[in-house]
Amino acid sequence: MDIIKERYSLISGRIKGIAKEAKTKERKNDPYYQAFGSIAEHYTEAMKLFDLLHKKGEFEKKSLEDLQGFFDTLYARIKPENYETSFENPSFAVKQLGATDGKFLSMLAFDSYNAVYSAADGNLERFTMNMELFVEVFCIYESALNHFNRKMALEAAFKEARKAYKSYMSDNVTFLVRGRVEEAYNPEKDCITAIARGDLSDLKYLYKYGEYITENELELAKFWNAMSEKKVKACADTYVDGYIRGFKTMNANFKENGIVILSYPIGFERMISYAIKRFEKIGIKVIGRRSSLASRTGRSGGAMPINLNGQFIYDHRNDSAFYIDKVYMDKLFAAEKKVVEENKAIFKLQNGPAVVEAFGAPDFVPANKKDCYKKTARQKMLELEHRGKYAQFMDEYMPAEETSFTIIAFPFTTIGKDFKKIFEETVKINTLDNALYTEIQSKIIAELDKGTSVHISGANGNETELTVQLWKLKDPEKETIFENCTADVNIPVGEVFTSPVLKGTNGLLHVSRVFLGGMEYKNLKVWFEDGRTTKLSCENFKTEKENQDFLKEYLLHNHEFLPLGEFAIGTNTTAFAMGEKYDIAAKLPILIAEKTGPHFAVGDTCYSQAEEHKVYNPDGKEIVARENEISALRKTDISKAYFQCHTDITIPYGEIGEIAVIKPDGNKTAIIKNGRFVLKGTEALNEPLEK
Repeated sequence: MDIIKERYSLISGRIKGIAKEAKTKERKNDPYYQAFGSIAEHYTEAMKLFDLLHKKGEFEKKSLEDLQGFFDTLYARIKPENYETSFENPSFAVKQLGATDGKFLSMLAFDSYNAVYSAADGNLERFTMNMELFVEVFCIYESALNHFNRKMALEAAFKEARKAYKSYMSDNVTFLVRGRVEEAYNPEKDCITAIARGDLSDLKYLYKYGEYITENELELAKFWNAMSEKKVKACADTYVDGYIRGFKTMNANFKENGIVILSYPIGFERMISYAIKRFEKIGIKVIGRRSSLASRTGRSGGAMPINLNGQFIYDHRNDSAFYIDKVYMDKLFAAEKKVVEENKAIFKLQNGPAVVEAFGAPDFVPANKKDCYKKTARQKMLELEHRGKYAQFMDEYMPAEETSFTIIAFPFTTIGKDFKKIFEETVKINTLDNALYTEIQSKIIAELDKGTSVHISGANGNETELTVQLWKLKDPEKETIFENCTADVNIPVGEVFTSPVLKGTNGLLHVSRVFLGGMEYKNLKVWFEDGRTTKLSCENFKTEKENQDFLKEYLLHNHEFLPLGEFAIGTNTTAFAMGEKYDIAAKLPILIAEKTGPHFAVGDTCYSQAEEHKVYNPDGKEIVARENEISALRKTDISKAYFQCHTDITIPYGEIGEIAVIKPDGNKTAIIKNGRFVLKGTEALNEPLEK
C-alpha cells in the first residue's frame, strides 16, 4: 500500500502541474493544452473528492451547500449548459483538434469520470492507474506539441498513444475484471449498502456515492424520510417478500446463507435500510449495486445519473471501438474465466438480484453525432460472441435454475406535479390482491390452453395484425402453455405469458410510442415471419439510415434478427388506469407497462438457459412452453441458441381491437375486444377502466 501511496503522490503532483501549465500565457490559446488541461483539472477535482470522502473528518465538516457547490464544479463540464463547449463532447473536441485526436482526447475526458468512482470508492490503486495512463498519453503528446514539424509529430504521437492505451487495457485486463466482479458479487467489497445503513437524517449522505445529485435525488430522500415508519417498512416488506416468494415460483432453492444483490436508485436508502435488516435477519448477506449505467473501468453499475446528461453517456457508448479486437476479446474472456474461478465459492452463494427501479425521468431522445467512435461490423460480432460465451460460462458457476430475482418500481419526483398521488397509486398497484388475480388469470389460461394460436389486432390507429402460434399440449390435465404471473419476481401482479412456437407466428406488431431501455421509440413497427424479425421501422430520426442504425443497436442489439421470445397478456388494468389518469403511460417502466396490455418480447424466452428446469403454476400444472425452435438448438450448438437480450414491447388496451384464441376447428374465443376483457370470469378487470 505504501508503494501505491507513493505512486499516487507522484502522479497527482504531475497532473496538477499539467493543469497549471495549460493556464499559462504561452499555452492558453493552444487547443491541445486546453484539452489536456481540462482533463487534468477534472482529475484534480477527483483527488479532492478522494480526500473529502476518505480523509478523516473532511466530509463531516462540510455543509450541504458546500457539497452541492463542490459537486457542481466536479460535474460542471458535462452539464447541458456547458457540454457544447467542453472536451467531453466529441463534436467540440473534433472541432478543436481534428477527427483523430479529438475523438481520442474526448474519450480520455470520459475516462476521468470513470476515475471519479475509483476515488469515491477509495480504490487508490485503480484511481492511480487511471491517472498514470492519462499522464503517459500527455507525455507522448507533449514532445509532439513542441516539435518543429508539429503535424507530422502529432500523427506519430497518436499512433504511440493508441498503442499505450491498448497496452494498458490489455495488460491490466485481469486487474480490471477482478475489481468489476468482486465489487459486483462479493459482500466484503461492498461500499454501497454502508451508505443506506448510516444516518439518513442528514441529506449530506447522498454525496457519499460520488455521483452528481440532482433535485430529484434530494426530493426523493426527503420524501422517504418524511414517510411514516410503518409505510416505509410496508414498501420494504413488499420488495423482500416478493423476492423470497419468487424462489417458490421459480422452483429454485433459496440459499439461507446466501447473497442477494440490491440494486436501487439514489434517494431510496430509507426503504433499502429496512430491506437490508430483513435480509440479514434471515441470514442473507447483501451487496449494493445502484441502478445506473455500467462503466468499463469504474465500479460495476457506476456512472453519472442519466438525469444529468444522457447525451454524454450516449456519445461515448462506443468508445471501446478504440481498442477492442480479437486479441483483446480473447484476453478479456480468459481473464473473466480466471477471476470467476477464483471467486467460485462466492458464486455458489448467489441467490440473485433484488432490484428497485424508478420511472418518470425527463424524456431523452439522443442526437446522433458523426464525431463519436463507431464500432465496425467485426467489433460488433466479437462483442456478441463474447456476450454469448460469457453467459454460458457464468451459467456453470451460477446456474439460472438455482437463482431467482425480484423487480419493483416506484416513481421519480420528476414524474411531475402529481408525484405524491402517483406514488400512492404505485404502492396500491404493487400490493394488489394476488389471490384475486391468480383466479382471474387461471380462467384466461384455461381458455388459451384450448387454442392452437392467438390473433392480435390493433385499433384506433394501431396497425397490429399478428398471429402467435401456441405450444401443443400432450396432457392438458397436467400441463399448461401459459405461466400465471403473480407479484413475486415481477412486481406488480398481472400477466399470463408463454414462449411462442416460432413457425406460424407471423404479422406486424405496431406501437405508436414506447420507451424501451430508457430510449423512446416513435411509431415502432416490427414484422415477423415464422417468429423471426424480418423488418423494423421507427420515426425517431430524419433519415431512414439513422432510424435503422438506432434499431439495430438498441432493439436488435446488433443481431441480424431476433425471435419472438415471449407473448403475454397483461391484466393489470389498475396500472393502465393510473397511466391514463395522470398522462404518464409512456413513462411507465416496462415492469409495469408490460402488465397494461398484450406484450411481445424480442430475444430470448423468459426461461433462457433454464429450459430443463420444471416450473409450475399455482394449480400444480407444469408450464411446458419453456423453449422455442431456436433455444432448442442448445442441444446441438449452444452458440446459436441464445441472444442475451429480452425486450418487452406493449400495446396499451386503448389500441387493442381484439385478442382472440383460435381453436383447432377454426372457431375463436375473444379474451379482449375493443380494449375490454370479454371472457367470462374476467369482468372485474374492466372496473378500473370504466372509472
